[in-house]
Amino acid sequence: MYEHIVEKNDYLSQNIRGFYHCDYTNMRERGYSYFLNELKNDNRDISSIWLDNAKSKLANILRQELPQVLKKMSWPQADVCVVPRAKPADYYHADQLFFSETVCRVATELRSLSNGCYFIKRHTKTKTTHRHFTDTIGSMPYPGISQDTCHISNNVHGRNIILVDDIYTKSINIDEDLIQALLDQGVHAVCLYTVAKTVKKYS
Repeated sequence: MYEHIVEKNDYLSQNIRGFYHCDYTNMRERGYSYFLNELKNDNRDISSIWLDNAKSKLANILRQELPQVLKKMSWPQADVCVVPRAKPADYYHADQLFFSETVCRVATELRSLSNGCYFIKRHTKTKTTHRHFTDTIGSMPYPGISQDTCHISNNVHGRNIILVDDIYTKSINIDEDLIQALLDQGVHAVCLYTVAKTVKKYS
């Protein structure tokens, strides 16, 4: 597991510690992190066998690394939240939501971690940033988009939050904006964990 800093900018008022498992290049390049694209299943053309393999790979990574994040943050306990997909959950088929489903399941299993996946729910469509040339539904990221398009439970107040996303890409600012929304909602502390972090153009 690697560590980086999610740097403050127009979306985020302070630096935040971030952690990630592996590098990510792009959607078209098959490699170790390609299973994250399979879990999105955007065209609903991934076989159930491949989806099961991708879910299993993700679960194994999370079981190993989420406890490490907790230890590095020196927190006795934390709630695990997931960055929601760009559209409300009912926009997607069940086989397009396996990333969040797997994170929630593992968070329930792990000691000293709690499943906070219900804390953040998307209610308004935004553009899908990794497909922004074809997906024209909703707004591109702007400061405050998370507050405008998500319901964030008051239960986050005073809690330690590990915010989980599949891929962190610097300059997209989805993660930064949601972290700021959690800070504004009164969390005690927050860090970001992503399975992958984009390299090359956005590193």
